[in-house]
Amino acid sequence: SSSRAALASEGAARHALGLACLSAGDAPRAVELQTGYLDACAALGDREGRRAALRARAEAKLRLADDDGAARDLEEAANADAGEDDPPLAAPPPEAAEGWVAAEARARACCSLGKIHLRRGRAEASVARFRTAFALARANEAAAAAESAEAAARMRALAETARVNVGAALGAARREAFLREVGEVGKAGTASDKLARWDVEKDPRVMFEEETS
Repeated sequence: SSSRAALASEGAARHALGLACLSAGDAPRAVELQTGYLDACAALGDREGRRAALRARAEAKLRLADDDGAARDLEEAANADAGEDDPPLAAPPPEAAEGWVAAEARARACCSLGKIHLRRGRAEASVARFRTAFALARANEAAAAAESAEAAARMRALAETARVNVGAALGAARREAFLREVGEVGKAGTASDKLARWDVEKDPRVMFEEETS
């Protein structure tokens, strides 16, 4: 109907203006506009638009140092993409074949979530998100290359960003596990063979490369 078409047009305009405001440095206005787009998508039942609105609003919230709000939006967008939350050790997800453009957007959202989790001391959750981003980027590199060399370069860069950050998150996860073990030893007041054998020299990037080779 004409009213639905008008609402869709208004929502798309809010989304585009919100992106422009964010590029211009007006994050509060960008949040407001993307919220309006989100409302329009909800009224229209536009799932794809809803995911785009959530991701865009999350980026604006990150500019405002609102990690909690950004994480909520990104988690909601990721869950809408996957149908459920990522497993702790995510293999290349089935939705990787649904289109490289959507996969690139989701991979970037997962990278943003991974960084938020890492800043909040949730290293294992960070590892899971970066692994999903890596899997999505690698699984869709060929499809992006068929579109253009620029698209392929973006996907390769995204995969490399995820790979490097997986290494950092794995290192943080190992430190967290080490500290938990130290805490248990401290409570017991005894030595631990497991602590004595802890491989602190293991490069977490090598760990990830071994898993994905």
